[in-house]
Amino acid sequence: MHLITEGDKHYIAGYFNPEEITYMAEYMIKFGKNIVIEFPPLLKEKYFELVKDILDLY
Repeated sequence: MHLITEGDKHYIAGYFNPEEITYMAEYMIKFGKNIVIEFPPLLKEKYFELVKDILDLY
């Protein structure tokens, strides 16, 4: 994983193993509303699942 800066926008790019999908989604949650997951769809789906689980606590 590495950080790419284009003007005032920052991107995290790189590869991860499918077995690390939960770890990556949990890592992305730490950015709160300051992150948009564009790719891959599996990461976006896992992220939504974890956010829903958090919301279901309330």
